[in-house]
Amino acid sequence: MATAVKKAAKVKKSPVKINKVQKQVLVDERVVSGGSGRMAKIVLGTLLLGLAVAGGVLFYFLYYAPIAPNPDYMSQIVVPPKREEPVSEEPQNAQPAAEVIKQYVVIIETPTGYLNVRKGPGTNFAKIGEVKPGERYELVIADELKGWYEVRLADATIGWVSKQYSKVE
Repeated sequence: MATAVKKAAKVKKSPVKINKVQKQVLVDERVVSGGSGRMAKIVLGTLLLGLAVAGGVLFYFLYYAPIAPNPDYMSQIVVPPKREEPVSEEPQNAQPAAEVIKQYVVIIETPTGYLNVRKGPGTNFAKIGEVKPGERYELVIADELKGWYEVRLADATIGWVSKQYSKVE
C-alpha cells in the first residue's frame, strides 16, 4: 500500500500543450466567469464617492449657506433717515387736473350707405360691425399715416373706421 502512495506522489507533471484557439477560449471563459471583480468594485466605489460628494455640496448650498452668517451682511442694510417734517397728502404746488377734451368722429356719406368697423387699421382686419352716415363716435386714436380712426362705439366696443368716410369734430 505504501508503494501505491509513493507511486501517486511521483506522478510527473508535464506541461499541457494548448493551441492558440484553445488558449483564447480559456482566457475568455476566465474573464466572463467572474474573476476577482476588482474593476466592478472600483467603479461602484467611485460612483458612491461621487454621490456622497454631490450630496454634501447640495446640502451646503441648500441648507447651510443661506443660514450661515455673512460678516458683510450688516454693511449691506441701508436704513433711510427719519423725516422731521410731516408729509402732506397733496403737493404744495398742486395744479388742477387738465380738463380732458374729447374729440368725436362723424361718419360721412358712403356709396354703400354704411361704413364697416374693423378690428384693426386696414381692410385686411376682420369686420366687427357697421356704422351709418351722420352717426357720431368718440375718437380713441387717430392714425393719420394709415388713414384710420379708432373709435368707441355705443356698446363700448373699440373698432377702426376709414378716414376716407369720416371726419374729426
